[in-house]
Amino acid sequence: MTITRRSFLKCGAGASAALALPWTVRQTFGAPPAPSMLTKYIQPLPLPGAGIVVATPSGINQYAFTQREIARQLHPNLPPTPLWAYDDGSGLAAKRARSVWQ
Repeated sequence: MTITRRSFLKCGAGASAALALPWTVRQTFGAPPAPSMLTKYIQPLPLPGAGIVVATPSGINQYAFTQREIARQLHPNLPPTPLWAYDDGSGLAAKRARSVWQ
């Protein structure tokens, strides 16, 4: 295989572009976050909606959950935040190696 002047120039241009790429696309670092103006730990930890549903050992463990968008106020000094939650925010506890169907 012989190298022509044209193929040499194409390879040289491609190699130059590949070597120049790191200088043109530099990583930018953001400024550190400003200190928070929110007071910490001013409200108690919220408890789940209706508590935790415990799967029963007999019968078929089948539960239906609906995911929906809700708005909750996460801090008294902030407006309500849109969140996705299952029903009322309850949890489900099941035993290991026991199938739970939805």
